[in-house]
Amino acid sequence: MSFRYFPFQPADEKAMKNPAIQLFGNRLFSDQTVSEFLVEFLLVIFSPKRIGDCEPFETVFPTLKQIDYWDNEKLEYAPKARLNLKLFSFIGASRLDSRHQAHRNHYKTLLERLRQRIRTNSRDKDDVIRTIENLFLGFQGAGSGRTWCAQSFLPVSPSLLAGETIW
Repeated sequence: MSFRYFPFQPADEKAMKNPAIQLFGNRLFSDQTVSEFLVEFLLVIFSPKRIGDCEPFETVFPTLKQIDYWDNEKLEYAPKARLNLKLFSFIGASRLDSRHQAHRNHYKTLLERLRQRIRTNSRDKDDVIRTIENLFLGFQGAGSGRTWCAQSFLPVSPSLLAGETIW
């Protein structure tokens, strides 16, 4: 997969003078799908953000007062990775060669923890787990054929927003 950075190459001097790139990085690539663009955009909207040493804010934009007093301080945002949810939902749909032993071990731990919390009289716990996995897999947005941590959900809820992650 080839890609180009947009709007600037990371080494371009203009890139680090742009507050949006300082805050959100080079998150947009020319070969991303519409759902990937949407997920990246919504991650910015719904993630906690901070300007300098100020308290984090969870609104879409900082207040006008914060913008007025911004003196080229460091900008940050912190989207949730949701690694456990992505691992649970997508490891079965990921390439076999991308399923590292550490990922498989953690997946087994997640399944055991989930199995301990399920209370049912009428169904086998493994059937319940498979049903939940299939439900989440039905919300798979982009990344089919990629490793589980590079896949994403359709952005139907803030709780399902998670970008690509390296683990």
